[in-house]
Amino acid sequence: MGVEYRVLGSQDGPLRIFGAIDVCVAPECRNQGIATQMLTWLEHLGQSSRVDFMILFALKPDLYRRNGFYAPMNPLRWLKIHEHQILGIGEEVLPELMVKGLSGKAWPSGMVDLLGYQF
Repeated sequence: MGVEYRVLGSQDGPLRIFGAIDVCVAPECRNQGIATQMLTWLEHLGQSSRVDFMILFALKPDLYRRNGFYAPMNPLRWLKIHEHQILGIGEEVLPELMVKGLSGKAWPSGMVDLLGYQF
């Protein structure tokens, strides 16, 4: 699992996040709770580091839903990058976005700016 600390922009002010990237478990070790343990570890680290949210992008959301994530369905803005080239700015709802609150702060309902690339 890769983790990125970032501050995002929103109408409600800055959001401190941990972005979980590529949560992977070897095939022979799956269904043993390892991914849940990694997410729990990251959650505790985020809480002790005063992070507001954990976020990730998931094509298969079941694991993340079981671990308290939800899909907020609000628009995002991000820098579109491909093959070492900036292609522009993306602005749309990405249904793959999954969010879990860590600080009691509410996830905003309006545009959330990733202030960089989509991880």
